[in-house]
Amino acid sequence: MELNKKIIDRFFCKFKDVDLEQDYKSYANEKSKKFNFRLLIIVYFIGLFVIIDDILTTGFDLFYILWHLFAQVLFWIMFLSSEDFKKKFYEKYFFITWVGFMNAGAYLYYFSPEPFPAGEGVITSSILFSFTIYPFAFIESVVASIATSIPMAIMLFHKENIDPGHLIYQFIMPFGLLIYFKFSNEILKRSDFLNEKIAKSKQKEINDSINYAKKIQEAMLVSEDYLKETLPKSFIFYQPKDIVSGDFYWAHKDESNVFFSVSDCTGHGVPGALMSMIGTTLLNEIIVEMKFKETDKILNEMRNQIIKNLHQEESNNQRDGMDMTLVKLNLINKEIEFSSANNSLILVRNEELTIFKGDHQPVGLHSGKKIPFSKQNVKLKTNDMVYIFSDGYQDQFGGEKNKKYMLSRLKKLLVRISKEDENQQLNFIKNEFISWKGDNEQIDDVCLMGLRIT
Repeated sequence: MELNKKIIDRFFCKFKDVDLEQDYKSYANEKSKKFNFRLLIIVYFIGLFVIIDDILTTGFDLFYILWHLFAQVLFWIMFLSSEDFKKKFYEKYFFITWVGFMNAGAYLYYFSPEPFPAGEGVITSSILFSFTIYPFAFIESVVASIATSIPMAIMLFHKENIDPGHLIYQFIMPFGLLIYFKFSNEILKRSDFLNEKIAKSKQKEINDSINYAKKIQEAMLVSEDYLKETLPKSFIFYQPKDIVSGDFYWAHKDESNVFFSVSDCTGHGVPGALMSMIGTTLLNEIIVEMKFKETDKILNEMRNQIIKNLHQEESNNQRDGMDMTLVKLNLINKEIEFSSANNSLILVRNEELTIFKGDHQPVGLHSGKKIPFSKQNVKLKTNDMVYIFSDGYQDQFGGEKNKKYMLSRLKKLLVRISKEDENQQLNFIKNEFISWKGDNEQIDDVCLMGLRIT
C-alpha cells in the first residue's frame, strides 16, 4: 500500500485502510495511555460522588441505581483487565459510561421534583467534554455530543421556564466550533502519524540497504579463519561506530612473507565503508595480482590509483583517502618492513615500548607536497608484540573527566597486557574501551591489531 495523504477519509476522519486505522488507534492509545488511565480513575470517583449526592437528593430510583451498578461492573472489568484489553476497549468504555451518565442524570431530574443543580451550562459542558476531554474518534465525538446535550436540553426545557431558542443557541455555538476543532485535530493527528510511518518506512529501507552493505563489507574483510591461519598468534579489536565502518584490516600470505594492514578511511559510516572497499580492492590488486613487494611502493601505487580513480586532481575539494600502516613480516628472518601514512607502529619487547612513526601524509591527495612514502625495517625477537591501529581508540571520550583516551594511555595499556596471550589481550582491550567510553557515544571507528612473534 502506498503511504500518502490521499488514504485519509476526510469525511469520516479516519484511514480508508482498516489495518492502518487500527495501527493508528494503537499508536494513539499508546501515547494517551497514562491520560486514559487517570481519566478512568477520575470518572469513577466523580461518578461515586454524584450517585451519593443524587440518592440523598432524590431518593432511590430503580432504573437509575441499575444503570450505576452496570457502570460499576464495567469499571472493574476495565480496571482489572490487561493492557491490551484496555487499549482495545477504552474508547467504547468511555463512550458508554459518558453517554449513559449524562442520560441517567437527565432521566433522574426529568422525573424529580428537585431543580437541576448543574444549570444550563451542562449543555455546553457535555459538548465540550465529548469533543475535547474524552478520547473519542471524530464520529463518536459527534454522536456523544448529540446524545448527551439533547437529552439535557429536553430535561431543562421541561423543568424550567427557559426560552427554547436560548437552549438551541447554547447547543449550536459550541457544537459548530468544536466539531471543526475535532475535525481539524483528527486529520492533523493522522497526518502526523502518517508522516512518522512514512519516515520509519524510508528509514527501514535505508537501514536494510546499509545492513546489506555491511554483509558485503564483511565479505571483503579477511576472515577470522584466514587471519588465524596466516597469523596464528594475532588478534583484532574491530569496533565500527555505525553499521558499516571506515576502518578495515587486511592480510595476505605469499611464499615467504605475510602482509597485514590496518587502515582508517576518510569518514565513517557509508562514505568510509565505500573507501574501505576501494582500499581492500587496491591491496588485493597491487600485492596479490601485481606482485608488489615493497611496502613504500605499495602505498605509492595505492595513492596514485586513488587519485586517478576518484579524479582528485580534477577537483580541489576531493580529499578522500586513508591513513594506514602496512607491514610485511618475514617469519624466517623475524624481520618486518613497514610503511605508514599518518599512523604508527608499536613494538613491545620485555615490557619496553618503542613507537615507530610513519609519514605525515595520507594515501590520497592532500594539501601538502606529494612525496614518496618511506619504509622502515625492524628486527624482531621471539615473544615481541607488534601493534598497529587506527586513531579511533585513543580519540574516544570517556573516563571520569570525559576526556580523550589519548595515545599515552593506550601505550601504557599495551605494555601492561603485552605478556598475556592474544585472547586475553583482546579481552583487556575490549573491556578497557567499553569501561572508558561508558555512556558516551562512540566518536569513530576503532580497529587495533596485535601480533605475537613466535
